Amino acid sequence: MINRITGLFFSLLLLFSIQTQAFHKCRHTLGPDQFEADGERMKVQPGDTVCIEAGRRPFLRLENFRGSAEKPIVFINCKGKVTLGGPAVNDGIKLLGSRYIRLTGSGTPELHQYGIHIVESKPGSQGIAITRFTSDVEIDHIEIEKAGFAGIMAKTDPYCDGSADRGEFTMYNVHLHDNYIHDVKGEGIYLGNSFYTGTKVYCDSFHLPHEVKGVRVYNNIVENTGWEAIQVGSATEDCEIYNNKIRNYGAENKSSQNNGIQLGLGTTGRVYNNFIKEGKGAAIVIQGTGDNFIYNNIIISPGAEAFNINTREPEPGKGVYILNNTVIDARHAVIKEHVNPAQNNVFFNNLITGSTSSWNQLKPYTDWKLENNLLSDVPDILFVNSAKEDFRLKKGSKAIDTGKDVSSYGVDKDYCGNKRPRGKAYDPGAIEYIP
Repeated sequence: MINRITGLFFSLLLLFSIQTQAFHKCRHTLGPDQFEADGERMKVQPGDTVCIEAGRRPFLRLENFRGSAEKPIVFINCKGKVTLGGPAVNDGIKLLGSRYIRLTGSGTPELHQYGIHIVESKPGSQGIAITRFTSDVEIDHIEIEKAGFAGIMAKTDPYCDGSADRGEFTMYNVHLHDNYIHDVKGEGIYLGNSFYTGTKVYCDSFHLPHEVKGVRVYNNIVENTGWEAIQVGSATEDCEIYNNKIRNYGAENKSSQNNGIQLGLGTTGRVYNNFIKEGKGAAIVIQGTGDNFIYNNIIISPGAEAFNINTREPEPGKGVYILNNTVIDARHAVIKEHVNPAQNNVFFNNLITGSTSSWNQLKPYTDWKLENNLLSDVPDILFVNSAKEDFRLKKGSKAIDTGKDVSSYGVDKDYCGNKRPRGKAYDPGAIEYIP
């Protein structure tokens, strides 16, 4: 009987695998011995699926693939896991001159959560490089480790002819989700350029890097990064970073490069529902242009402050809004401010425990409102089980119903997706109390 059940189970798995591959209707296939592919030469059309056969290959270079917004081109693993990379490989996967594409390791979900695995790249190179005017790209269900620099890098750096400058090129709709990135030398995810205000780094002449519009970075696990776990720069419109799990960031402890999540110069948007634990630098750094909404994050034992505010040239009336976060053991400071000319900044409904008396290092002359925050030295009276990272509020917690209504900032759910408020008022912290 057991053998029959086992046989039936594997038959169902095989059927599911066949159905999955049939659903994608592979029109083109890249074999294990094919490392480079050109969409124009292959005559790949919008809506086509390109199957990447399982097996070991050193790298994969994908160039000139152009789908459409309605019909993206999909690259997907088939017949098992695709493994790439090595100590001498310069970028495990490189996307060049392409638009409206999806690269996914979800081809055999019954066997592999991450059906594409990049095991290593040489010093200074990336696990995945999205460059040379590539735009409108989705990357998901890929494991990346031991990258020589970034796990995923998405940007086109300025060229000396100005063709990649702001106004000449814009990168749209970069969606990075459900990836596992770990043990990389630099950033886990490096999206957009850091030099929004201009630079001469790439050429002898001054250049303004391109903007990024439409960013989604979510459901990623990012662990053991040498530099930042997630850094987004020049994302001037429609940027969201959420539901990521980050541990042990900034391990190289390089000054100004050792933070958890960094909203770099020129960046607006929302950072919410992230879990950030233990690193060398600040948990969340805000250098953006204002309209930066930071909420429902759980931050544990950051190496520096939980929130580092260092905005540059914010647009008039656009502030930094830090709402309903849970911060535990921020021994240096909870919030620290450097340069911040933004207006209408708020720090509401945050639940803080285990921090020092100097937790607030905001400047006395800048524009901030601090209301309905709760400080406590004893986490056990607040949470169900903090030792096991269960930060739901326990019955009788003094945080219940002591927050203020922040629905006007777009915060109407908590870290777990529960509706806010559930009682008489909002509860401070990332998680709303549910009896």
